[in-house]
Amino acid sequence: MTPARHVHWLVLAGVFLADLILLLPGWWWTTSLVAGAVAAALRGGRVLAAILAGTLAGWVAATALRVRGALGGVADLVGALAINAPGYGWTVLVATVLTALLLAGAGAWCGAALRRSLAPALPAAIVRTPVRGRPPPLR
Repeated sequence: MTPARHVHWLVLAGVFLADLILLLPGWWWTTSLVAGAVAAALRGGRVLAAILAGTLAGWVAATALRVRGALGGVADLVGALAINAPGYGWTVLVATVLTALLLAGAGAWCGAALRRSLAPALPAAIVRTPVRGRPPPLR
């Protein structure tokens, strides 16, 4: 079932809120679960885009709330500690965002695979044998 056009905004808002609420206590691994649950229930490229956009917004908001708005300063500090060079805080933020998107993408892929594996078998009309040498019509 492909959802209506307005449902994508609800998916984006739902993923954003779920990720934000679950990331505040530090449960980063729930990003995959949220994306998987949505992808198992709904299908389509716009749903995937909404999942990724909601994840991105949720991670940025949760990170900013956790560091109380000092995102750049904390990122610079972590970057300086990680690679022993100041001024590379932006790499920490990029790595964080990429990690979030990879987690959401993996969760969405697993949810879509689960949905497809639980789908009923193809109807007999689609896999019927050709009549009089003609292939069956594509739908």
